[in-house]
Amino acid sequence: MNETAKRIVSGVGIGAVVIFALSYDVYGWIFPFCLVAVFALLGLYEFQVLTDRGLDGSAFRKTAFVFSVLILLAFYARFLTIKDPEALHQSELHVLLRTWFYPAATNLVPLLMIALLVASSALQILSRPLDGAIYSISVTVSGVFYTTIGVGYALLLYALPAGLFYLILFALIPISSDTGAYFAGRWFGRHNAGLKVSPRKTWEGYIGGVVLSVLVVNGFLYGWTEYARSQDWPLPNIAMLEISLLGVIMSFVSVIGDLAESAFKRDAKIKDSAQTIPGHGGILDLADALFFAFPVGYFYLVLRQVAGFTLV
Repeated sequence: MNETAKRIVSGVGIGAVVIFALSYDVYGWIFPFCLVAVFALLGLYEFQVLTDRGLDGSAFRKTAFVFSVLILLAFYARFLTIKDPEALHQSELHVLLRTWFYPAATNLVPLLMIALLVASSALQILSRPLDGAIYSISVTVSGVFYTTIGVGYALLLYALPAGLFYLILFALIPISSDTGAYFAGRWFGRHNAGLKVSPRKTWEGYIGGVVLSVLVVNGFLYGWTEYARSQDWPLPNIAMLEISLLGVIMSFVSVIGDLAESAFKRDAKIKDSAQTIPGHGGILDLADALFFAFPVGYFYLVLRQVAGFTLV
C-alpha cells in the first residue's frame, strides 16, 4: 500500500472514531473529552521528544503532563456548563469538576499556565544546572500551550449553539486546505514559494488549498442546511459570502500551523514527529493545523457574538 492510500485509510479510520465520539451523550459527553485528551497528551509527548536536547535542555515532562490534565479538566468543566449543566450532578467526577473547576472555569486556564511557568522555573532552579534554563522552561510551557490549549478549544467550539456544525467547519478547512495544496502542487506546481521551512511548496499549491477550502465549506454549508431543515435542527446563521471569506482566512491560518510544525521538525532534524498514524506520522503531523484553527475559530465566533451576530 503506497503512502497516499495509507493516508486515506488511516484518515477515514480516524474520522469514524471522531464521528462516534461526537454522536453519543454518554456519562456527560465523556467521549469527546477523551478524544481531545488523547490528541492533547499524545501531541504533548511528541512535542517533548521533538524538543529534547539532552544536557542542552528539555521539558519537565511529568510536570507538563500534570498541568495538561488539569487544563483539560478545566476545559471540560467549562464545556459542561455550556453544553450539559445537568451532567455536573451525575457522578463523583462531575461533582469534583463542579466543586473545583466550575467556579473559575472561565479563567482557570490562564491561572494554570502561570502556575506551570512558576513550577517549571522552580524545578529548573532546584534540580538542574543553569545551562539550558531558558530552553527547558520555554519548551515546558510552550508544549502545553501548543497542544493542550490548541485542541482544548475544540470542546468549547462543540459546546456553542450549532457547535457540531462549527466544530466540523473548523476541522474541514485545514483538511481541505492541506488536500488542495497537495494535489494542486503535485499537478500544477511551477513556482516555488521560496520558504526555507518547506522548500518544495509552490504558490500553485497554496492557491489550490484556498480554492478547495472555499468550495468545500460552501458545499458543507449547503448540505448541512438541507439536512438540518429535514431534521428540524437549528440552522447556523452564516451566509455563503462570510463562510467563503472564512475559508480563505482559515486556510491561511492552517498553512501557518502546518509550517510551524515543519519548522519544529527541521529544527529537530527529523522527518515525522512520530510513527503513530500510518501515512501521516504522528499526532503533530496529523493535527498541526488544528492546533491553530480551533482557538482562532472559537474566538472568531465569540467576537462575532460580541458584535451582535447570533450563531443560529
